[in-house]
Amino acid sequence: MSEALDLMGKTSTAMVYGLGWGTTGMAIGAVALSWIPIVGPVVGGIVGGTIGYMAGSKFGSAVYSGLKKVGSVVKSVAGKVWSGVKTVGNKIAGGIRSIGRKIFG
Repeated sequence: MSEALDLMGKTSTAMVYGLGWGTTGMAIGAVALSWIPIVGPVVGGIVGGTIGYMAGSKFGSAVYSGLKKVGSVVKSVAGKVWSGVKTVGNKIAGGIRSIGRKIFG
């Protein structure tokens, strides 16, 4: 199940970047070939959009992989910090119990 969710996240991120870059590539391609009447903007838009989508999806996939690695490091560090906080909290609670026993008996 986690592999499916991982693949879904990677695909979604790649798609978002692909669509964004594809739209930009389409606009650039259409402008670049706008000097050719009628056909130029259409062909330029299709080619630019396709190239932009491929580049964007590859970039999105790399972004997802990088963020996944950062997430695992953050999770590890957070676990160690929480362990330290629990240890300190237990020592403080033990000290308060010890003082309470001395006072009350």
